[in-house]
Amino acid sequence: MISVAMATYNGEKYLKEQLDSILNQSTSQPLELIICDDLSTDSTRKILQEYAEKDSRIRLYFNDANLGFSKNFKKAISLCTGDFIALSDQDDIWETDKLEKLVNNIGEYDFICSNSMLVNKNNESQNITMQDVANYHWIPKDTFKLFKRILYSNIVQGSTMLAHSDFLKSCSAAPAQIKYHDWWFAFNSCAKNGFIYLNECTIRYRRHENTETIANEKLSFIQEQGLTLKKEKYDFECAKNDERLERLLLLKNTIPFKKREYDFLNATIRYYTELKDKTLFTFIYFAKNCKYIYLDKNIIRNTFRIMKRFFGLIAWKILLRRKIQG
Repeated sequence: MISVAMATYNGEKYLKEQLDSILNQSTSQPLELIICDDLSTDSTRKILQEYAEKDSRIRLYFNDANLGFSKNFKKAISLCTGDFIALSDQDDIWETDKLEKLVNNIGEYDFICSNSMLVNKNNESQNITMQDVANYHWIPKDTFKLFKRILYSNIVQGSTMLAHSDFLKSCSAAPAQIKYHDWWFAFNSCAKNGFIYLNECTIRYRRHENTETIANEKLSFIQEQGLTLKKEKYDFECAKNDERLERLLLLKNTIPFKKREYDFLNATIRYYTELKDKTLFTFIYFAKNCKYIYLDKNIIRNTFRIMKRFFGLIAWKILLRRKIQG
């Protein structure tokens, strides 16, 4: 059986389309839909109750206190009884054959995830996929390379995930330092059987006035790539690297990685703690260990991006030294 874990909160506007797309899946396996509502104040609960009365596959749970996004998902996962668990947001639209494709391709991996097509609030295609927005194209299957690939950028979209139930339930709740629960699942998977990525789009990912994840990620991406000669950018880079060091230490002390992942974490932590110029470290790190983040279909554009960043750093250091000496 396949369980679908859905976390809802004030999702009345698009909830019906999402529920219909889940309940109309073409998979031949039995399906259950576990929904945990986090104290919605709009008509979300009413909509859920109406659907549950018509379809016995739906099991509703209304929280007595607001748990927040990640903990609410964790609760929904714990209530699932299927061999596989798929995660669902409240405002997307699943392609009819989503679950069938994911089940047929997951194999022995801990989980499988996929690409998604971006649509606007009216479900009109934007002719761009999540891969294009986040700029990732080559995703290695080797667990160690996969670990290095995801260390600096999350390539897993939780709403496209299908996981083996025992794996998902064995993962603890994502710590506050890890921004997204799907990223946390990816790190845990790298300590076990790894995960696989399907290039096909299995959902229509709706971007609307309440969608913050993509906007925030895109802003962060622009900020990190566009290093200028302003001191604020230099300070920004140092602060970001302090956050990354905190995350590395958390991963090292929390997840039982295999030896090569553990050794890589230790080496990376040494770079952070011993190299005084942490902005220069960012370039060294990408050049040495994460070259495949950039060496994808956009190789020319990304090569120039790295060069611009690197020479901007050199220029900034020269100006800073002249300022100190003068």
